[in-house]
Amino acid sequence: MVYDERTPVLIVGGGLVGLSAALFLSWHGVSSILVERHAGTSIHPRAWGWYPRTLELLRMVGVERQVMRESAGFVGHTLNGKVESLAGKEISLTTIPDPEDVSDMSPIGRVVSLSQDRLEPILLDRAKELGGELRFGTELTGLEPGTDGVTATVRVRETGAERRIHAQYVIAADGGHSPVRRLLGIGQRGRGILRDQISILFRAELSGPLGDRRFAVCQVENDLVEGILGHDDSLRQGTLIVTYRQEDGERPEDYDEERCTELVRAAVGDPGLEVRIREILPWQMASLHAERFSSGRVFLAGDAAHLLPPVGGFGANTGVHDVHNLAWKLEAVLAGKAGPELLETYDQERRPVAVATIEQAGLRLAARGGFATPQQRAALADTLSVTFGYRYDSAAPAFLDPRELTGQPGTRAPHIPIRLSGAVASTLDLFGRNPVLLAGADAQWCSAAERLPRTVDVLRAGHDFQETGRSWHEAAGIEPSGAILVRPDGFVSWRSITAPEGDPAAVLSRQLDRMFRTSTEAPVDDPPQMLAGLPPKQRLLFLTVSRTVSRCVWALAELGVADELACGPKPVTELADAVGADPDLLYRVLRCTATFDVFRELAGGRFALTPAAEPLRRDVPGSLRNLVLLEGHDLYWRSYGALLHSLRTGEPAFDHAFGTSFQPYLNTSPEAETLLRKAMSETNSGKPNMLTEMVDLSSCASVVDINGGEGRYLAALLMQYPHCTGVLFGRPGGFAEAARVFAERGVADRACTITGDPCTAVPAGHDAYVLKQVLHELADEQAVRVLRSVRAAIGSAGHSRLFLVEHLVGMQDKPDMATLLDVDMLVTTGGRERSLDDWRQLAGAAGFQVDDSTGAHGWAVLRCRPS
Repeated sequence: MVYDERTPVLIVGGGLVGLSAALFLSWHGVSSILVERHAGTSIHPRAWGWYPRTLELLRMVGVERQVMRESAGFVGHTLNGKVESLAGKEISLTTIPDPEDVSDMSPIGRVVSLSQDRLEPILLDRAKELGGELRFGTELTGLEPGTDGVTATVRVRETGAERRIHAQYVIAADGGHSPVRRLLGIGQRGRGILRDQISILFRAELSGPLGDRRFAVCQVENDLVEGILGHDDSLRQGTLIVTYRQEDGERPEDYDEERCTELVRAAVGDPGLEVRIREILPWQMASLHAERFSSGRVFLAGDAAHLLPPVGGFGANTGVHDVHNLAWKLEAVLAGKAGPELLETYDQERRPVAVATIEQAGLRLAARGGFATPQQRAALADTLSVTFGYRYDSAAPAFLDPRELTGQPGTRAPHIPIRLSGAVASTLDLFGRNPVLLAGADAQWCSAAERLPRTVDVLRAGHDFQETGRSWHEAAGIEPSGAILVRPDGFVSWRSITAPEGDPAAVLSRQLDRMFRTSTEAPVDDPPQMLAGLPPKQRLLFLTVSRTVSRCVWALAELGVADELACGPKPVTELADAVGADPDLLYRVLRCTATFDVFRELAGGRFALTPAAEPLRRDVPGSLRNLVLLEGHDLYWRSYGALLHSLRTGEPAFDHAFGTSFQPYLNTSPEAETLLRKAMSETNSGKPNMLTEMVDLSSCASVVDINGGEGRYLAALLMQYPHCTGVLFGRPGGFAEAARVFAERGVADRACTITGDPCTAVPAGHDAYVLKQVLHELADEQAVRVLRSVRAAIGSAGHSRLFLVEHLVGMQDKPDMATLLDVDMLVTTGGRERSLDDWRQLAGAAGFQVDDSTGAHGWAVLRCRPS
């Protein structure tokens, strides 16, 4: 095929996010072409507030000073008011407190106010300066993804001339209505359109009505107009935002220049005000995100990927963070430093952050509107956590307190003030184009890096830079002999609390391979790959004695050792006294687990937490303590002792070991039943966003979660789909906790519980039914009985759907979670994990047809309809 030109990256959309993408790519040395259908940058103020984390990214590419200079006129815009009009009565007027000083955690000490129309030209000029090619007045008319690149057809709007561009990758930053997203067939999830808005951009002399007042937020409410009135620092330009109601028959076309002029005059309070309308822009306040942020070689960013309610001002900031995350990955892949698998992490990292941020914006909207429940208010994360504290780790809580971050992998690297080449700087100024290894005085890291085929910048505190206050190793949570490896985007990839055992060059090389996804090895804590490197006899021996590690971890969880180390390393004697154990024996058990990186042994007989040991703590987000306790409980320990009986007879081992079957035993053992329920809740934590996204209830008014335990998944569904009501149906063991969960998540008014046996009947008359990890506990005959109960409840309601949420058995020679769970089911309940074909046959036997299946991270959602 003949192309008019080729480019490594094509950027579609020249708004804030597209310009940021062009700037970050150019700074990384990646050539790109940006096309934007409008003739120039936006004249719409749009976003106003820029959080310190966003400004850190702009600082990296050299525009921080220009932004600060341009924003100087907005420093005094601090009033939050409600008025009848600018010239009329003040209903309420308060001063917004000065932004929290965050200079202890960032080189940018505060939030900066600057309208987007003033920021975009700064980004454009710098992108051009660095070699970016930006083509305004040029629109995308066609896109053909291929295996070796993407073919785009673009048209110059003024002349009609068309060109074909071959791009290796495409970034779609083409707005909330994203034609690229639609062309790719990527759907959207979320609450949907919340409000239809009109922004009226105008010029008028506002200095008189304003007097000495300078507003950050000004609500106007009188008989003629209700809306938000904003003004710039010249006091001659403003924006009036009003709501129009389609349900009342209003249309954007109704807001012509004459009507808008009258609305502006009413808002200002001057019927004779000379007004010049600059533009009338209809838009929609929405709460939506794309089902996926990438498709092959095309990546969605900014509003194309996520639409947030404006309360909190997170939307534009989140978009800038999107493309900053993507830019270094594209550079690494294009330069041959990384495997293409690195680009898969864009969706894996950014989509969970965006979904959680959308939720926070929605909570703020409810709080500002006065209709937030106490539980919703309690779920509000503070702004610093939302903008600084997100972590690229699906097992972690969505937002962490940034002042408690100390170099944990997946988090933003910590800031401390330093002197660099004699000048005042920040540790964040050390990051950029290459991976950076930040270490203490130990010179072995330098010699290790010199032996690597990759480029990694090694910088040592006290040698390459000087701390001027807090020590680097304290801020990074490491010993003086340790180090942290930081990605080009400033996020911690790996941390070695102390000097590594063995060859540091080999350790560092392995971690760089993992960062860039060039390693064919799985992580060291992946048992199948770790064992694959052993000779056959040693592999068999390791598998045979692995019970030792399992029981040691269980005992340490039971003692609560991880909780005692939460505040930092401790000597084993102090630990033993705190948990009631023998010091020598506790040391030997801890030493055993430390060889597997569960806890770490330090000098002087001290032990510390590791990332693998963190989940052993009680009642912390991401805790797996109850699951560990369950694995060591008699429920499983005794059952596996009877595995041979199962293999010989075909009966569940549990029945032989306990003299009764699994569920009747739980009914008579509240302690075991509670532990099992809590462990199951832990295994599903961190996954609600992912699994609710895969269950589409957008056209459903009600949903039944069958045997849904404590109702956490049902609550997540109802939060995702606020128009739905829900029923938690099944055994009542978790209903008391469910009531608390529903209240905490703000869905108690839309959720109820019904006791019953799904093998007999389930509630009828609902639009959707969900069975999440229920049928895998059952043999085929019992599973079909449950499915038939659901089929009977649906009856002739052709629109009703059934969603099965389960693990799928994959290739039999490749160990995965499903194969392990399958043996758990064999031993305990007599159930099994199933393949997609197994599920189709099972559903067919009960009168269902599997329409489609979606999956991620080992999970699958099967959408079934009555056949």
